[in-house]
Amino acid sequence: MERLRRLRKSAALRGLLRENHLRADELIWPVFTDETATSPAPVASMPGVFRYPPEAAAEEIARAAELGVKAALLFGVPRRKDETGEAARDP
Repeated sequence: MERLRRLRKSAALRGLLRENHLRADELIWPVFTDETATSPAPVASMPGVFRYPPEAAAEEIARAAELGVKAALLFGVPRRKDETGEAARDP
């Protein structure tokens, strides 16, 4: 089997085709908020991840921005849950 190397001839072409880099500005920081929390609480199934009170979520996002992360995604746990997900329609 012959390996075609036409796309790897120059450093410029290799740089354009390389896709194995990871930078902080390409990440999205997940922030979990819990209306019933009074202080950060660990998420048992995800070591190193915490649920924050809504007031502390902004501080967590600011900390991520200091590290170079440009985006955050909020996951909220409502105070009241029911079988139909009524809290999702709460303005």
